[in-house]
Amino acid sequence: MNKKTIIPIVIALILVGGAGVLVTRRGVDTAQPSPDRVPAENVFPVTEDTSQLPAATGSAPVPEPTQVKPPTVSGRFSGEEDIEGSDVQVFDISYDGTNFTPNTLSIKNGDVVIFKNKSKVAFWPASDPHPTHTDYPEFDAKQPVLAGKSYQFKFTRTGTWKFHDHSNVSAKGSVVVVP
Repeated sequence: MNKKTIIPIVIALILVGGAGVLVTRRGVDTAQPSPDRVPAENVFPVTEDTSQLPAATGSAPVPEPTQVKPPTVSGRFSGEEDIEGSDVQVFDISYDGTNFTPNTLSIKNGDVVIFKNKSKVAFWPASDPHPTHTDYPEFDAKQPVLAGKSYQFKFTRTGTWKFHDHSNVSAKGSVVVVP
């Protein structure tokens, strides 16, 4: 073979090989996302109550929380505007498969609660009563939260809001929202 035939063949082989490497790498990237990339189907948006329903009422006084307040992170949350000029605080409630910790949490109107699934099974946080979730209908994940994942909700109604795991109704808790 002469140089005029070999050079175009070598260039063609390099181009085909490079294209093959790019296609192979692209397939690897989508098949195995890196730990810092979370697939969109596992991300639960912050749900905010936008209804104008009145606050919870009842003759019984609001009970004092039985658990110590967990550490908070203050500041704006997800670019939301402040409610009544105060910073939004973020609180965690963990679920271990049978219990919520803390099972009673006291927060201010506009604060966010992140329900973290620390169990090996899915759970579904929702307001009472089961199965209708009508006490605070916006406070409902509307789907199971997988093991290791979270559901967030911004409380914008004052009152005591009892909740449960829709998949395990014996797991209960409450969020007390004060002005």
